[in-house]
Amino acid sequence: MHDWTGVFLVAERNIDLSDAGYGYSVFAIAMTVCRLTGDRIVERLGRRLVLFLGTLCVFAGYCVAVFIPSVISVFLGFAIIGIGASNIVPQLVSYIATCKEMPVHLSVMWVNAIGYTGILCGPAFIGFLAKVITLEYTFMCLAGLVILVGLGGYYLLSPKKA
Repeated sequence: MHDWTGVFLVAERNIDLSDAGYGYSVFAIAMTVCRLTGDRIVERLGRRLVLFLGTLCVFAGYCVAVFIPSVISVFLGFAIIGIGASNIVPQLVSYIATCKEMPVHLSVMWVNAIGYTGILCGPAFIGFLAKVITLEYTFMCLAGLVILVGLGGYYLLSPKKA
């Protein structure tokens, strides 16, 4: 979301360049607020459901941002993405820390390494894909990949596996 919210707003929704940063701001504020309340939400709903619902929110946010052609809907979509994304990684890190197959420090290191690889390589990959299939289709590809994360997490956290 870092770089591409502004590009999306300027290129696809014709917003003024000076206002393009608001897209990321909406995402970041929603993500921060929900992350700060995430522990209470997880206590109430459980890690498995929070992870799954979070990925559904991310998917829905991308759909709102891409398919409803207004600037307000894009901001709403980015906020929904922030709400959904806020507790996905913390729940995956919490889960992996409870696994006995690997020492905690190594498992958390691997999750963080995968995350940082995404932060470093993701923007370039999104740019490449956007050049080939457009940014809107690229966002929908990301939405589909997030659904795969949600399904995988839902399976991993099933009662028989946990």
